[in-house]
Amino acid sequence: MIKHLRENGRITLSDLARRIDEPISTVSDRVKRIEKKYFTKYCPLLEYAEFGYNCPAVIALGVPAGHKQNLLEFLKEDRRVNSLYHVDSGFQFLVEVICKDKMELNQWLDGLQTEFQSVVDIFPVLKIEEREKFVP
Repeated sequence: MIKHLRENGRITLSDLARRIDEPISTVSDRVKRIEKKYFTKYCPLLEYAEFGYNCPAVIALGVPAGHKQNLLEFLKEDRRVNSLYHVDSGFQFLVEVICKDKMELNQWLDGLQTEFQSVVDIFPVLKIEEREKFVP
């Protein structure tokens, strides 16, 4: 059931019931329990290029200890940040950003390096092969 909901969060209960061969009432009860226990939120996945954002990137950021909290607050508020992870790998943060183009990305990175004395390792995303597909 979770797999079907991950594939299409807008699937109707009747379609879901038919796919897993269960009565709608059973499916409804199970979906309510699953949503309450396991789901954070329903959220559409966007095709950023359709909005004119053609430069996604994953960036590893390292920063001196005195700048860590300020950088974290900045990243949480910045509109370009799509996902933000605190990591333990020689860097403090792994950040997925979505920019309109390489110029915007480079200006953003230059600002980070100047403002927070950050060390940056950038991984431009050429193509998203898979996303949001894991189901336990």
